[in-house]
Amino acid sequence: SYRGPGESAVLPFVVPLLILVVPTLDAAVAIGGRLRRGQAPWTAGHDHLSHRLIARGFSPRAAVRLLQGLGALGAALAFLLYRERAGGPVALAAFLVLALVRIGAALRRKSCD
Repeated sequence: SYRGPGESAVLPFVVPLLILVVPTLDAAVAIGGRLRRGQAPWTAGHDHLSHRLIARGFSPRAAVRLLQGLGALGAALAFLLYRERAGGPVALAAFLVLALVRIGAALRRKSCD
């Protein structure tokens, strides 16, 4: 496909990933934990992000809202990257990365069965 000046070849891959940031992260965390424990990746369990957030003290409603917020933030960033194709969304991207790192660190401290 045609790329104009300043358009990245990575953009078509990054935008869908950002839109699907929560399900992708959830699957990676759940499957990674199962593989580390020697379980099959398709085994059922309570190691999804929502279960981990609840185990950390979040109410079910707050856990869902947090994950929805991260999903909305990822989608907004994807939209900005697609529309702007410039450095404007960098601050939002940095915030999303920091939020995901912070949540990941909090969830790692609490192991779930």
